[in-house]
Amino acid sequence: MKKTALLFLAIALLLSGCASPASEPPAAEEPAPTATPEPPDERKTDEEFVAAVSRALQARWDVSAGYSPADLAAMSAAEYQSYLRACVDAEEKELGSIVDYRFLDADLASLAQQYYHALSLQRGGAEYARTSALAEYNATWVLGYNYRVAALWDLTRDFSLKVEKDYSSRLEELLAAHHEAKKQVAFREMTDRLPGELVYEPDPAASDETRTCYVGWITNTTGYDIKSLSIGISFLDSDGNILAQTTDWISDLHAGQRARSVIYAPVGDYAGMEYSISVYQ
Repeated sequence: MKKTALLFLAIALLLSGCASPASEPPAAEEPAPTATPEPPDERKTDEEFVAAVSRALQARWDVSAGYSPADLAAMSAAEYQSYLRACVDAEEKELGSIVDYRFLDADLASLAQQYYHALSLQRGGAEYARTSALAEYNATWVLGYNYRVAALWDLTRDFSLKVEKDYSSRLEELLAAHHEAKKQVAFREMTDRLPGELVYEPDPAASDETRTCYVGWITNTTGYDIKSLSIGISFLDSDGNILAQTTDWISDLHAGQRARSVIYAPVGDYAGMEYSISVYQ
């Protein structure tokens, strides 16, 4: 009996050793990550930009309304420059930064960039007011004025820009100058663009042993007739030093017309040319 009990015990132990371990419950699946919602776009709308331009104009006119023509005439150069900056400050404060706006209309976005550029030009040009730096003043403050007027015309025509009744005559005064403003902007953009496009090629048939003839072509792309166009050319060495200079004049260059420009320079080994172009009316 003792042997039989031992035998059964051994078999039981053997069977228990061969038994499979209890299986573990399956791990719970992790929930899929929840997508973070996009924050709302809090930038201002197209309509809000147009309204801001209206407020900006009125704020600028409020600054200027505090001074009579006699007051402005009596100002020193420094006082007048400070006054001009205050006018620009008033507009920029109402407009805020261009990055504050989310433009859906591409044309309005372009006009907004033009308007901010105009204010930037005027801010930079205030320091030239009532100084001898007339060219710098015209290239900054006056050009900024023309860009502003041109943009305001399009904003009024295409995007229903309006001002309060008390300011309507001031807006009408600005808009009355839009033809000339658009013309001056077109001339400026052409003269800024031409130096990167203009190419003069040597004309061996018109050259001799002392001077070289160069020929280039200019097209009036402004949409307006140009009374006179000057092209100043500097011939440079490889270090950028000026070796020779000359100027060509083209008269009565009509809108869309292509004109031939002929210049001469002493025979030399030139590394490049630099252009300065001006329009005269």
